[in-house]
Amino acid sequence: MKRSIISAAVLSAVFMSAGAFAANSDTGILNIVGTVVGTSCQFVSGNSSEDVVLNQVETNKLNGLTAGEIYTPIKEQTKHLKIYCPDIEEGKVLNITVKAPNLDENGVIGNTLNDGAKGVGFALRYKNKAVNHSSNSIAVEVGEFDSDKTYMIPLDVYYAKQSDTSVTSGDVNATVTLQAAYN
Repeated sequence: MKRSIISAAVLSAVFMSAGAFAANSDTGILNIVGTVVGTSCQFVSGNSSEDVVLNQVETNKLNGLTAGEIYTPIKEQTKHLKIYCPDIEEGKVLNITVKAPNLDENGVIGNTLNDGAKGVGFALRYKNKAVNHSSNSIAVEVGEFDSDKTYMIPLDVYYAKQSDTSVTSGDVNATVTLQAAYN
């Protein structure tokens, strides 16, 4: 009983002092959010999004793979992702960051369809280099741009085994965001 009375007295004192403090002054919170970009680059109209459709693959082809392994017989490459950087100069590098919220530790972009195939996703490569957590930034040198300061982003898309569990049949879908900045 003594503890509850003492606790009630301490809590009352805390609330009264907070109320007394609030009566003498008001406080506010300022949240500041901003973004600084180092580029005037923009995706060319009509070339900012692309649907890549891979041919069908049988589950037994994928079940023979280990987690993170890419199924190389089926591949498609992006053909329309084109970026324009009018102010890029010699010595500058365009960095394209690949963001996929469901990119796992093996570099596999997971299926976003809840009722789709299980155990399988997609893998991306840029110039034969895996796009994963450790290398999700693509560096494009100025010399790789066309004379009109545009660059077609060639990403290779593959099926990849996502885990050691068996792959089930169904549709596979994923969305990746590309963010560009140069330095």
